[in-house]
Amino acid sequence: MSYVNNGDSQSDIIVGVDARDVLTVARRRAGLTQRQLALRMGRPQATIGRWESGAREPAFADVMEALAACGFALGHRLFTYDGSLVGDASRRLALDPVQRVRGLHGSDELVASLLAVAASGLRCVVVGEVAGALQGWPLSLDANVLELAVDDRDHDALLAGVHAAGGRPVATVDRRPRWHAETVQRLALAQGTAIEVLAHPSGVAGYRQLAARSDRLALSGNDQQVAGVHDLIAMAEASRDVGAGVFVTALYAVLDARRQPAPVQLDYDSPAGQAALEAWLSTTAA
Repeated sequence: MSYVNNGDSQSDIIVGVDARDVLTVARRRAGLTQRQLALRMGRPQATIGRWESGAREPAFADVMEALAACGFALGHRLFTYDGSLVGDASRRLALDPVQRVRGLHGSDELVASLLAVAASGLRCVVVGEVAGALQGWPLSLDANVLELAVDDRDHDALLAGVHAAGGRPVATVDRRPRWHAETVQRLALAQGTAIEVLAHPSGVAGYRQLAARSDRLALSGNDQQVAGVHDLIAMAEASRDVGAGVFVTALYAVLDARRQPAPVQLDYDSPAGQAALEAWLSTTAA
C-alpha cells in the first residue's frame, strides 16, 4: 500500500492507495492495454492482470518499472494517515446513487437534468464531479454542472434536448478547468445548472474506452453510464488545476471503502446477539 495526498501543499489529508490502483490508473492514462504494457515490460499479460485485480501484490520495483513503462514516475513524501474520508465514502455508498447527489447539495435542477439524460437513452457517460458523487465520494458539489462525454452519433440529439429544455449556449472562458477536454460546449439552464459536453477528456483514451469501462448505475429506474472510479482518477490527475488533487484523494477513498468488509448486522433478540450485547455492556461498565 502506498499513500496519496490531495495535491494541496497546505493540507495533510491522506488515504491509503493500493498498488493495483496506481498501476491501473497509470496504464489507462498512458492509453495502454494490459497486453501493450506487458510487452513493454517483457512480462506475461497474465502478470499485469493479476497485479491489477489484486490477486498478486507487485514488488515496489515492479510498480516503479510499470510506471516507467507508462511514462510516469512515483513521487515520494510522507504524510499522516487519515481514514475519515474512507468512513465518509462508506456512508455515501450505503445510499441510492441519486440520494448521493442530492445529499452533496446537488440542486433540484441538476438532479432533474441527470435523470432526464438517463431517461433519454442517449449514448453518453457522466464524468466530472457528478460522476464522483454518483460513485460515492464524500465531497460537496461546488458547482451545479453536469459534465458528459457523448458518443458522436448522439451528440446533436443531446444538444437538441438541452435546447428544448431551455438551455442556451454560454462561453466557457470563465469556466474553472478542473476537468480538461479538447473542447467543451457549455449550456446554461434557467435556474443556473450548466450542462457541459466534453470532447476527448484528458487522462483517458477517448469516449469508446471510457464507455467500455463505465459503470451502469440505476437512476430512478433508468440505467446510466457513469465513468468508472479509475478513469475519474486518471482524469483528475491529468487536470492542470491544483484543486483537482482533492478529487483524487476522495476517489481513492471510494476504492478503499468498497473493499472494506460489510458490517455484520446482529439480531439482538437472538442468542448470539444477546451474548454480543452483554459482552459490550460488560466492557463499558468496566
